[in-house]
Formats: sequence, structure tokens, C-alpha cells
Amino acid sequence: MIENLDKVHDALEDLSNTPARNLKIEKFKEYLKTIPWLKQTILYALHPHWHYNTNRVTFVKPDSYSNIQQLFNWLYLLAEQKGTTDEDIMKLNKLASVSEKTVQVVSKIIKKDLRCGLQATSASKLIPDLPTYEVMKAVSDNPFPSKEWEKFIALCDGIDKVVWSLKVDGFFLVGSPLRSRGRLHICEIGTDGVKSDSLGFKGRGTNVKCSKDIHAVSLPFYLPSEIA
Repeated sequence: MIENLDKVHDALEDLSNTPARNLKIEKFKEYLKTIPWLKQTILYALHPHWHYNTNRVTFVKPDSYSNIQQLFNWLYLLAEQKGTTDEDIMKLNKLASVSEKTVQVVSKIIKKDLRCGLQATSASKLIPDLPTYEVMKAVSDNPFPSKEWEKFIALCDGIDKVVWSLKVDGFFLVGSPLRSRGRLHICEIGTDGVKSDSLGFKGRGTNVKCSKDIHAVSLPFYLPSEIA
């Protein structure tokens, strides 16, 4: 069993340097057959519901017992919980630090960006476990609006101070253009309604990629999929 993600790193780099889409997909098919942990890397990076509550991983002295299965198990636990502690992040650092390349791959995973031109729609054709949504759902198990949404509006000092934009990853970003005590109020709305674990209000979203169209929020509030 290979106990690092070095070959995964090299495969992603090769895919990134392959401009032709058809050739990229053919290479991806072959890499899935031959490179351990590539499937898990794609799944954890592109799964729309898995967010890891941190966007930084650092190379440190690893634990002698670290292995890649433990690394993915820990990422799954981070995705399940609503926040992270310094101890959680340090454990992720140690589990990832089996090699420099492994740290770089984990960085891509937690940032939800493999930087190789491979999108969830294409990957899901070869990885059935990867869910995708052609149309964003306005309501699911967590109905919208919710108490989290009400708290968000209150922090923004009212609905008239809120705007929305679509993010390039398909999520729906809602935010206030006004800063309060140095914090930018941001929340995400995706396939599970308002994501309470995204309501950090600590500068989240200052580096997110949004569409160029910014729209004012008005009541009643509809998601773009409802308007279309």
C-alpha cells in the first residue's frame, strides 16, 4: 500500500498541463485504474457537501503511525463537524505531512479546487459515488429560509443591505457589502439550504470567485433556480 499521495500529485499536474479535453479525460480514465488514492482525492475535493472548515495545511513533522487511510478518515470527520479547533488542524497537518507532495494534494482537496481542469460533471461519469446537481435545489432537508438565514440578515442590519451572486463552483453566495467591526458578512446557500457551518462571518468569501453579476436581495427571496 502506497502511503503518500505523490503519484496523485503528479497525475493532477499532468492533467493540468493537458489542454485538450478529450485527451484529459482519457488520461484520467487510465490514472483511475493505476494510481492508488486518486479516486478518493477526486471524490473528497469535488463532493458538493464536504467542506473541511479550514483552507490551509502545513508541512510539519509527521506522526510515525500516519497513513493515507487515516488522512482520508480525518478529512471525512472534519467534513461532518461544524467547525475545527487548532488541535484538529494540527492533526490534519501531521497526517498530510508524509511528503511535501501529499501536503499539496491535501491543500487542493480542502480548497475544493484540483486545478487540473477536471469538473465534477465529467468526473462523476467515472466515479458514480460523486454526486452532482444540474440545477441547484432551492429547498431540501434544511428548508429555506431558516434561523441561520434570519441571524445572517440581522448581522447585515437588514435585507436591504444584502446582495447575492453565483459562485463558480455552483454555490450561491449571499453577502453584505458593508463591513462590521472589520468582518465581512458572508453565507453560502447550496443544495442543502443555508449552510450553517459557512456562517463564520470572519472574512469568509474575501477570496471567493463569484460571477460578475451582483443582484440586490428583495423579499420574497428566491434562489436563481426558482427564478429561471
